[in-house]
Amino acid sequence: MKAIILAGGYAKRLWPITHQRPKPLLTVAGKPIINYIIEKLEEIEEITHIIVSTNQAFANDFKNWLKTTDSDKKIELFIESSTKEQNKLGTIGALNLLFEEKMLDEDVMVIAGDNIFDFSLRDFLIFYKKIGYPVVALHNMKDKKKISGRYGVAIVDDTGKIKEFQEKPINPKSTLVSTACYIFPREILPLFSKYLEEGNNPDAPGYFLQWLYQLVDVYGFVFNEEWYDIGDHGSYLESNFKHMTNPQHIGKNVFLKDSEIKGNVFIGDNVRIVGSVVENSILFRGSVIENCNIKNTIIDEFAKVSNISLIDSTVGRHAKLNGGIIIE
Repeated sequence: MKAIILAGGYAKRLWPITHQRPKPLLTVAGKPIINYIIEKLEEIEEITHIIVSTNQAFANDFKNWLKTTDSDKKIELFIESSTKEQNKLGTIGALNLLFEEKMLDEDVMVIAGDNIFDFSLRDFLIFYKKIGYPVVALHNMKDKKKISGRYGVAIVDDTGKIKEFQEKPINPKSTLVSTACYIFPREILPLFSKYLEEGNNPDAPGYFLQWLYQLVDVYGFVFNEEWYDIGDHGSYLESNFKHMTNPQHIGKNVFLKDSEIKGNVFIGDNVRIVGSVVENSILFRGSVIENCNIKNTIIDEFAKVSNISLIDSTVGRHAKLNGGIIIE
């Protein structure tokens, strides 16, 4: 069995911190998101080979990441040709290209590269082996208000078989959401091409599931453990704070003067904070904060922020803000 990590999206909802950085390489509590997935895959003996599917725009980022990554598994990059949102293949399009070019003829585990989850992939695989049909991991969010318009939703019977699948419904019929973790038997792989040939949506995997369950049996592996779909500012902050060993992380060579650090804060290396209050925020390495009030905010690498209050904000890499004025 091979594992495929999907890492070809452009993550526009998290811009500017993902404008020139692939989301799976964003750090959560100091570790790239994709590394959490690799660690989970390390538990599965049946998987000896991991393929990271990305695009030409982020190829060098992943090549550099791969040089620093240790794993018992073989890790390979599959790079499709898109360089921007407008010409991307989409998740299903990229998967189909991978299947065809690699001539895959075995079961595959497919995981979105922006997932952090606590359930066991070993248990996921055991469930699949008992069923023998396509399986998707479903998280019980227990609150339909949090689901509306955001997630794919499955309705299952007592055996876990999917009776209906809704892609991002406004009025969800269930609280079981798709986590973009799948296992597909080898017999299913040619159906990706069939799906695309019929003119279906090449991007959102939920539309593929919506199509697939009407052709073959598809099952849901339901889990209640923690799961983070890191898709926006709030979920990125939350996932960081949940995975930090201590409520406050202060990196190396941090200069802190006449300032207060409050709540959950992750401060990277070589950060300078002077005359400021920083609360429930993330400051990437090399950033400078002077005479500011910063709350629920992400400050990217080497940004300089002065004489300003920021709440629920994101400041991009190398940006300069002084009293609300952007300095080129």
